[in-house]
Amino acid sequence: MSAVIRHDGAMAQIKEVSGVTGTMPLLPHVNQRTTHPRSGLESFAPLTLAELDSEGLLARHDTKYVFHESVLTSMLEELVPWCRVLDINGRRAFGYDSLYLDTADRYLYRCHHQGHIRRTKVRWRVYRDSGRCYFEVKRKETSDMTVKTRLEDPLGPQAVLSVRHRALLGTQILLPLNPVMWVRYDRITLLAHDRSTKLTIDTNLEFLQEGASRAFPGLVIAEIKTHAVRPRGPIAGLLARHHVRPMSFSKYCAGLAALEPVPSQFMRPVIRHVERISDHVTVR
Repeated sequence: MSAVIRHDGAMAQIKEVSGVTGTMPLLPHVNQRTTHPRSGLESFAPLTLAELDSEGLLARHDTKYVFHESVLTSMLEELVPWCRVLDINGRRAFGYDSLYLDTADRYLYRCHHQGHIRRTKVRWRVYRDSGRCYFEVKRKETSDMTVKTRLEDPLGPQAVLSVRHRALLGTQILLPLNPVMWVRYDRITLLAHDRSTKLTIDTNLEFLQEGASRAFPGLVIAEIKTHAVRPRGPIAGLLARHHVRPMSFSKYCAGLAALEPVPSQFMRPVIRHVERISDHVTVR
């Protein structure tokens, strides 16, 4: 048996069959996907995980960019003088597997769809190459400020939300949460030399549900994370020179709209845009 959060904050029992809550496996075939090394990262100075963690960018302003992978090679070359790359035991590209949670009627998705400024995403994040796992809560506090809180859990994704997990959720979410969708991708993480800006670059994006999947080959999702309200400096300038403009993009919302018959009016232009990029149609 497994447990979910009830309106009164107590634990309610739901049926679990063969490690699956609802229709989503808690531990999908994570090890069947290989994180491939990416060329073009050799020239960057290395950044340790301890240095990256010390930057404290869990409360930050996020700006996302979506473009085709053909732009990435030249972009990385131009970023070398300005950034260091996360390096763990010689590896510089890392696999991410995120299991998103939501209510049966997709309340967290609908908050985004209806344009709520204050909204939340809840997920288990597994670092594919190390096996480390975190329970994470991302809260959009204002139109341009995101706060992420998380706790490490060596047991991996679990059907039962413990007291620690519920404490991280706080009182904002008292509805039953179930696993909904896995989002998988490979990530490069860069940090500006002046430590003002973190840039993540995600490729090989894939959405998975039980019996359904959707991939966008060739798609790149870059995200500038900074304490400043608007991204400035050489990294933002470089993206602009490559005609890559900021756009709103949620992996969870895009994946759910691609896989489920949920209300998706606000996502349709985004889905069409990423499909064009994935098909390598020039987008300006």
